[in-house]
Amino acid sequence: MRKLLVLIFLLSLTDANAVLITYTESFTRLVNNHRISKGLRPLSFETTLNSIARTHSYNMAYKKVSFGHAGFSARCDAGFDYLGSGSRCAENVAYGQSTPRTVFDAWLRSSGHRANIENPSYTHTGLGYKKSATGVFYWTQLFFKK
Repeated sequence: MRKLLVLIFLLSLTDANAVLITYTESFTRLVNNHRISKGLRPLSFETTLNSIARTHSYNMAYKKVSFGHAGFSARCDAGFDYLGSGSRCAENVAYGQSTPRTVFDAWLRSSGHRANIENPSYTHTGLGYKKSATGVFYWTQLFFKK
């Protein structure tokens, strides 16, 4: 009975946090299944790295920064601080795609973005996204080699 109530509660969630978890989990599966299909190790998705990426997506969505990589070094430094060390960092950004699948597919069609996703040296990642007031999604994925 308790499991059934928990399931009903989870199914009833309609707030942004429920979507956030679902989108992040979906994207995690897409990335790691793709990496495994290429003979690569899955990436460790970290909540703190997701938060760093989400902040950049928020800033782009609400025009606090232009779309792009402004502040990239600071995001890398924050990620390295969280991980305790690190030697390499990369970032993918996108806007306009409304689901994890569509942004993932768009990044795979771009040689530079695909290279980040498929880089065997990366060990950790974080994903962030934010829907703007006009309904446009902004996406950021950070990659780290610890």
